[in-house]
Amino acid sequence: MPTQSQKNSEQLNKLDKKVALIEADLKSIKDNHLHTIQDSISKIEKHISSIWKVVGILCFMFTIVFAETVKSFIDLLVI
Repeated sequence: MPTQSQKNSEQLNKLDKKVALIEADLKSIKDNHLHTIQDSISKIEKHISSIWKVVGILCFMFTIVFAETVKSFIDLLVI
């Protein structure tokens, strides 16, 4: 019959194995979440880049339209 010390040692070994499995699971979960977050951030960065291109084009178009409007207004004042 095993002594109390041997029983405790066996229980500690079992607990150590369970802790190791839990740590591995936590690491796997953390890595998966980090990968998902990185993918999401990458997609957001691409969308922001596209939005800035559109904003730049719209600013250029409004500048052209505004310049024509100012020119027309000046022409009306000069006449």
